[in-house]
Amino acid sequence: MVKMIELRRDWLGIEPLHFMIVDGTLIKAPTIKDLMAHQGYSYDKIQTVRSGHIVTFNPDSGNTSIKKYYELPEGQIKDTLEEASKKIRKLLEQGATKILQEVTALMLSGGIDSIITAYLAKQINPNVTAYTLSVRGYEAKNADLPFALRASNKLGLKLNVVTIPSEKVKRCIDDVIYAAEDKRDYNIYSAVGAYLLGKRIAKENHKIISCGEGPDEIFGSYNPWGSYDVSSEEAKNPEFRRKFVKRLEWNLSRGTKTLRYLGLRIVSPFLTREFIEYAVNLPAETVNIYEHRKGILAKAFEDVIPKEILLRPKTRFQDGSGITKILKESGIDNKYIEKVYDRIFKKT
Repeated sequence: MVKMIELRRDWLGIEPLHFMIVDGTLIKAPTIKDLMAHQGYSYDKIQTVRSGHIVTFNPDSGNTSIKKYYELPEGQIKDTLEEASKKIRKLLEQGATKILQEVTALMLSGGIDSIITAYLAKQINPNVTAYTLSVRGYEAKNADLPFALRASNKLGLKLNVVTIPSEKVKRCIDDVIYAAEDKRDYNIYSAVGAYLLGKRIAKENHKIISCGEGPDEIFGSYNPWGSYDVSSEEAKNPEFRRKFVKRLEWNLSRGTKTLRYLGLRIVSPFLTREFIEYAVNLPAETVNIYEHRKGILAKAFEDVIPKEILLRPKTRFQDGSGITKILKESGIDNKYIEKVYDRIFKKT
């Protein structure tokens, strides 16, 4: 009997998984970089296992088949605001207990997601250290640093401000493309911030760090940027939020690969199955309170973190740190990023 080979990616796509078939042999790896080390490497041979899918390989025939084993559930949750906020809090605390036990450092942008992550991490490890990125001379409107300082003071967190000169941001871009294995500008801009913070965090001997990844997709706080071509009003509805979560694997791969390249593992308390399946199906009117797309999170934690700290307007990491402005001024656009990506991975 032929022994089939199965490749199974996790339900959400937190861990990347690629493979290629060379001379009838299946070669798997978490990154394209790992596959490049094989003498039979060809970019055209690379396939990616999608989140919640199983790829089965038959060594005799050389054929593969794909089966989807997980589908994000759809449902209308009728909990009251009070019930929903309490359940949100409970699910996040339960998730943090499972996920954040070994976390010694965290990325703190000063937005609601990272502040709640910092609070949860500190409940488990009182000595956890926060890190915030700031680009010298490019303090953006609604910049991260003041919000991160205010949050860390309130939470009693040690905060390390990593101040980077603009030249360093520009110099690292090719290495970031290699680390992130992505060619979309909005993903690479974000990865630059993770890379620069990650280098400092790794240098200080941390291994497992936390972030606030997930709520933007779960609660639909995106405007029509990046790959999300919907209006602000549409993005609030569970129908679209489920679509965002189903595509979350691409953002997660970017962060996982970038930080793994630096020897770090990154986790988020928002990425548990129990939390996502509940929160993504909450109606828009329950989620969008306090005139904030993720107001339900503030409601869930307002007894321990003041609302005026939590309810910061949505600002992307790359914008609040000043990275976007530098890279755009330097001509680091999609055309440049694709050219570097193709040179590295396609060897063109």
